[in-house]
Amino acid sequence: MRKEGILEVKESLHERIKILCSADIISQEDADICEDIIDALMREKENADEEKAGIFITHLAMALKRTRTGEKEEPITAEILEALKEEPVYERAEVFFEKVMGTLPVGFPDTEKGFILVHICNVLAG
Repeated sequence: MRKEGILEVKESLHERIKILCSADIISQEDADICEDIIDALMREKENADEEKAGIFITHLAMALKRTRTGEKEEPITAEILEALKEEPVYERAEVFFEKVMGTLPVGFPDTEKGFILVHICNVLAG
């Protein structure tokens, strides 16, 4: 991917977070966290697919909000999680996931972790 394309994807992801924050859908604190994770994601997968990365970062932003407000998400099925572990990119995704989780000021419930890991796999595989 051209350098311009990489920058466009990164700028698009940052713009997505700014919109969520300016619309008061997420807090500034959660927006700041997401901004840092976008940068980490783009270092991990420089040529990330914009759509897949956008889905990941939006889910992450909303997961932060749900965790802070105590909202519950339906859990991902065990079958999906087991299938995910068979993906070639799974180990890389898990390492990135743990790195991301280590930077968060809140701990996610398992229901959120499963979905976030699925999205990370999608981004890294794509």
